[in-house]
Amino acid sequence: MIEEFAPAKINLALHVTGQRADGYHLLDSLVVFASAGDRLTIASAEQDRFSLSGRFGPALSADDPGNLALRARDALRSKAAAIGRDAGPVHIHLEKNLPIASGIGGGSADAGAVLRGLNRLWSLGFGMGELRDLGLPLGARMCRCAWRAGRWSRAASARTSRFWRGFPSFICCSSIRWWRCRRRRSSSV
Repeated sequence: MIEEFAPAKINLALHVTGQRADGYHLLDSLVVFASAGDRLTIASAEQDRFSLSGRFGPALSADDPGNLALRARDALRSKAAAIGRDAGPVHIHLEKNLPIASGIGGGSADAGAVLRGLNRLWSLGFGMGELRDLGLPLGARMCRCAWRAGRWSRAASARTSRFWRGFPSFICCSSIRWWRCRRRRSSSV
């Protein structure tokens, strides 16, 4: 049995640098990880299973084909098959402690944990670069969350065009307060 921790992601800096033709925004960000997160256990099984527990587990469906953890499993299994390696059925249990769709990378961290855990369970020996490339189609945040270590990164975000219009680059909460104060001063002049 393999255990993996999937920590919450915190953006210390975020800068929108452009937009791709497919609607995704290009981001530069400085990311660190918290000590709070989801926990995953992965074990060989007779057939694939996915189970949930934790405070936010009831908010998810174990049968959702869009679940990033399951998509990560399937992507790694396909890569293993492409090189002739066995990637048998597994039981993935997700203790969901992070809130769903909260912007702290819970699903992305879960997918990264699945890639790391299955890489070990199936003895595939893929490096972090290969896992990152495999995770890229699952979303840019997943790539950052696979490492679990703070880093500066360039990536594409979700398609959220209306939200990003006019949104400033920022570094931590003090910059947000500065920007709000600056806007108030410029509108009163």
